[in-house]
Amino acid sequence: MIKSLNNLQLIYGGVSEIGIAIGFLMLNTGSISLKNTTTMLRVSLIENMICAFGIWFLGYRISMDSIGGLIGTGLDFDMFNTVDD
Repeated sequence: MIKSLNNLQLIYGGVSEIGIAIGFLMLNTGSISLKNTTTMLRVSLIENMICAFGIWFLGYRISMDSIGGLIGTGLDFDMFNTVDD
């Protein structure tokens, strides 16, 4: 039950972040000139990819309990330690 709630929260957070990123992308694209639109789209895409990698690599590790995180249940993936089944 807890693992499914953790997965639901992860999916909800990811979808919400993508929606927020799309909203800011539309806001920024609408406030610049037409010739700079492709540059703005490229910068926003690269920025979102870097942030997603940072959250996956660092933020998820800080929040989960299996490697001394602040919150969580220890049911996360762990690429540094292996657990026997």
